[in-house]
Amino acid sequence: YAGTYTLKEDHIIHHVEIAWNETRIGKDLTRFYQLQDNQLTLTTAPFIDPVHNKKIIARLVWKKIL
Repeated sequence: YAGTYTLKEDHIIHHVEIAWNETRIGKDLTRFYQLQDNQLTLTTAPFIDPVHNKKIIARLVWKKIL
């Protein structure tokens, strides 16, 4: 997905404008972030994975390579 965002002290709100999953378009998605050294980590709040029916937290990590 892509769109604008609002940055808060401990989380970011993505305002989804385009997405491969069209159900997300027009919605706000909240992610928690941590910026440490050259690494940015975004995590979701816990949710039930519909495939495995287990509670999970999704994590996405970007690392700047110098």
